[in-house]
Amino acid sequence: MSDKTKEYSGQFRLRLPKSLHAELAAEAVKQGVSLNGYVVYLLSTRVSQEKTSAAFQDKLADTVQEVHEMVSSMTVGDNEPGELIWSSSGTSNIVTQ
Repeated sequence: MSDKTKEYSGQFRLRLPKSLHAELAAEAVKQGVSLNGYVVYLLSTRVSQEKTSAAFQDKLADTVQEVHEMVSSMTVGDNEPGELIWSSSGTSNIVTQ
């Protein structure tokens, strides 16, 4: 157990609408798990999705920046009319129109 989690008991009281409580309880029964287990699953899944989404957004931003830089560095080639060459690439990538 890390120092960060030592200060938490793993328990807290949650108040929610009766209709939501009923829906969650019914779904837990359908899934064959306890209400607590089902709610922990839902919360864990959501937290994981948030982390994954944030990481994906960061990677996407990096990729967009990289593509922008690549496109900005394109020049018209001398070999063939209409041929495009990456001018700042470490390799000789050729893109044709």
